[in-house]
Amino acid sequence: MDGRSCGKAWPEAFDAVLLDAPCSGESLTRRGEDFASSLDQSPAYIEGLSKLQRQLISSAFQALRVGGVLVYSTCTLNIKENEEVCHFLEESFPGAVERLPLDGLPGTESMQTVGGCLRCWPQLSDTQGFFVARFRKTAARSEVAKAAPGDSKVLSPLSSREALAVKRAFLNAFGDCPGLDGSRLRRRKKEVWLLPEVLQDLPFSGPRRVGIRMAMTRRHDLSYPAHMEWACAMGLGSALGLGDLSAASFGCPWAQAGIWEGFLPLARHGPITSENISQLAASVKRMYGWEYYFAEVAIIEGRVFLRRTGVHLGGWLRSTLRLIEHSLRLYERPLPDVFFVLSVHDEAHLEKARSPPLPLLSALSTRAHWDIPVPGQAWYEESGGVSSHDVEQDFGLWESLDWQRKIEVKYPWKTRSPKAFFRGHDWASSNAFTEHLPSRNPETCIASHDLSTSFSYRRWYAELAQGPLQHLLDVGLTGAPNFVREKYPKQAYVQPVSLPEHAAHKFLLHLDGTAASNRLLKLLFMGSVVLKQDSVYEEFFYKDLTPWVHFVPISRDRCTTQNLTDTLRWLLDHDNEAQAIAKAGQDYAREHLSRAGAACYWRRVLTSYASLQAFDARLLINMSDWREWWS
Repeated sequence: MDGRSCGKAWPEAFDAVLLDAPCSGESLTRRGEDFASSLDQSPAYIEGLSKLQRQLISSAFQALRVGGVLVYSTCTLNIKENEEVCHFLEESFPGAVERLPLDGLPGTESMQTVGGCLRCWPQLSDTQGFFVARFRKTAARSEVAKAAPGDSKVLSPLSSREALAVKRAFLNAFGDCPGLDGSRLRRRKKEVWLLPEVLQDLPFSGPRRVGIRMAMTRRHDLSYPAHMEWACAMGLGSALGLGDLSAASFGCPWAQAGIWEGFLPLARHGPITSENISQLAASVKRMYGWEYYFAEVAIIEGRVFLRRTGVHLGGWLRSTLRLIEHSLRLYERPLPDVFFVLSVHDEAHLEKARSPPLPLLSALSTRAHWDIPVPGQAWYEESGGVSSHDVEQDFGLWESLDWQRKIEVKYPWKTRSPKAFFRGHDWASSNAFTEHLPSRNPETCIASHDLSTSFSYRRWYAELAQGPLQHLLDVGLTGAPNFVREKYPKQAYVQPVSLPEHAAHKFLLHLDGTAASNRLLKLLFMGSVVLKQDSVYEEFFYKDLTPWVHFVPISRDRCTTQNLTDTLRWLLDHDNEAQAIAKAGQDYAREHLSRAGAACYWRRVLTSYASLQAFDARLLINMSDWREWWS
């Protein structure tokens, strides 16, 4: 919810409030001149932030109980966003605000201000700057603001009669209702919500989303999808015939709850209907070459069926279907019957700005798309290798511990090359949608009308490796499409390098091409540090990875090499830390990204999908239009 409404939603409800306010981020200039030049420090911008900060601190103070403590902090250094905001609070609530000096904290002697606050100067503390102030509420407010009556967007308590009806309905549906206390039920329009137990005593008059959506009331009938959201969150999959959904239920490293998060937008939108599938199938069939990257798939009684298209399946589809088939055979427990649309394209498709949530299971997604990411072709890829079509694939061999131990013996850490290594085709990034996403950091040397023009980061890195960064980089291009070869006839190409030979290098670069690169999971197995270039693309496991723990991030910026060189020099100067990152990434890959791990992920996805599917998949299969698929 909007922090400016907390005081109205929860008047004098909390013993402590921490307000880390949005600010101008002046202290972040420590990241470098390029970053500093991108910050907006205009007077109008600072004034707007100060106004927002005053509204937030006023709301936070209203939500504080008498005797409670409020901490206000920013990562900026100017007085207008710090001391002046504190003075505003004291002037707005005269006689109710006591400033608590922060002069007793060890190591903060150089940070003390005259008013008892802390201001950390980067040049003195060798860190980014920040400001902190602390207050106690000494008197109650004279007036308690309340939400406007009849606001249909807020959560309001259910009547005792309606709460009893909900409880009876859920007992009938599940045979149990842990935590289903009527005092925890709230309504928003036609939705029924269950609050967390720790929040049940708070006066909820303002938050627009908190807890779990349980049901939709349509003429006193509780609808199907809300049952699924509540059941999966409460671990009641067995009540729905879905079996045990815990991570340990069949030796799976993926918890059902984590996978369910990807389905929440879909669940809030409603059940998966046959109309959804038809709409989705019609949408993808308008795309060029759809037959090679998309398929309508049904799993009936543990068997895989495809709708006939008359076109030979592309290699990426065949590889992904083999993985799905493997997930069906790996465990004895059968999966529910499902019918879905599968994408193995190296682009995401369902833009949130143009489409409602639709159930497209895709090998790739972004935060601006509804596509639900799933494991793709890498585990059974028939050809292509890491850097060239001439290199044989054998993921079943690469993932084995015996093979990896032999690689570690052949390429011990101390003997590996210290240059950042890459071999791959010369693909130019030219996706206009990607380059204009708001999440992309601006490239200050590029004019706005040139942002979406073709640019090969891989070729640029290869040029840097032959020029100013030859002491840090070992980058070579192994080939290119014909139109690129014609445009750059003097470009030299090198021999491809197999995945095992990548382990001869401490640092491995992960660079996107025209779209996403799917080699990250393979590189993580090598026991080297993966330097992952910033990318909008996300595979199914990206959300689990932590920067500087499993991999090292580098910026996607054609205007400067400072981030790249600073990062490589740090790794070279901190060899033990670099080796620890390499080991953490490898351990993660071994646990989560094996064939068994990917197959298990598919089972979790299909289980969640089935819980939202509001039709019998068997009734839609006209056998003249479908054929059974097997590898």
